[in-house]
Amino acid sequence: MEVKKMYIDGCWVESESKKTRASINPADGSVIAYVTEGDVADARKAIAAAKTSFYVTREWRDMDSQSRGDLVLKIAD
Repeated sequence: MEVKKMYIDGCWVESESKKTRASINPADGSVIAYVTEGDVADARKAIAAAKTSFYVTREWRDMDSQSRGDLVLKIAD
């Protein structure tokens, strides 16, 4: 089963620690997926990328609301 990654700075990435965990279906206890388990280092990278996007490149900040919404929905898929 493929490990689901985190989306940081425009890329799907594994955690710095390379740790994963199982996502369990509560109805029957089966494993739905394996997901990357982020930690403090990953959170710091994500925060830095968000700040850069908002304050430096202004890509997210200057994007119209429809485009932002479309992007969020694409990430969710």
